[in-house]
Amino acid sequence: LAAQSCRQFFVFNHYTGDYHEGRNKERKAVSYTHLDVYKRQAIISIRAVNIIGRRNSIMLASVLFCIGSVACAFSYDLLSLILCRVVIGLGIGLSSYTIPLYITEISPSRNRSALLTLNQLMITIGILFAYLNSLSLINTDHNWRWMFLTAFIPAAILFIGMRFLPKTPKWLVYKGRFSEARSALMRIEETDQAENILDLIKQEVDTEKHIQTRWRDLHKSKYMPVLMLSIAIMFFQQCTGINIFIYYSPVLFEIAGAQSLGTEMTLSLIHISKKML
Repeated sequence: LAAQSCRQFFVFNHYTGDYHEGRNKERKAVSYTHLDVYKRQAIISIRAVNIIGRRNSIMLASVLFCIGSVACAFSYDLLSLILCRVVIGLGIGLSSYTIPLYITEISPSRNRSALLTLNQLMITIGILFAYLNSLSLINTDHNWRWMFLTAFIPAAILFIGMRFLPKTPKWLVYKGRFSEARSALMRIEETDQAENILDLIKQEVDTEKHIQTRWRDLHKSKYMPVLMLSIAIMFFQQCTGINIFIYYSPVLFEIAGAQSLGTEMTLSLIHISKKML
């Protein structure tokens, strides 16, 4: 949860920070970041989590965040800003895939559903803190640069905090490190249940290793309903236009007559209340 909150604080701090650099630059920089996310997220994330593990993948994402935030703060033109945001885009894509997976695999079975639900609340709180941070810097010289630079702080906290968290038992089993997996399970599960859960994970990993998946299998009739449902969920989530309000709310509220970030923060508080309910 802390990791996810830090990630969203970082991401939305950038979106609100870009607003002060100018409308055209904002649109281009945000667009290029998301193009990079959508092109590379699946390939990089899936390979990374299997090769270096879930925890190390999150730490790698935090390093990309740190590098990208500092580089953006010292960018000297639009091209350099876009190139720096490509680095941020890689971090966003990697963390977007890895953090929910890490929470799922490291959470106690009795609390897993609650933690995944609270994950969404942490995202919203992260947005609110990003607006508060931007508001505190809005009257400073070169404010958009400071907004990028201060994003280094939550990214660094994310990196340091992950060093104290264990690797996921499933990944350790996948790599054949059973004693470490048992120790990790002892930290999150009851002692008498840890061994049984370890056996279940071993069976699951063994099954996954013997399953050969191919892209053309998606066209089989038994997979088609699930595939179409997944596509429909993502389509309707995006076609509602919610991302427009998230990324460009400062512009939209200014057009509507608002002259400060107070309206955006009010909207964030309403969103948090809705998540809590």
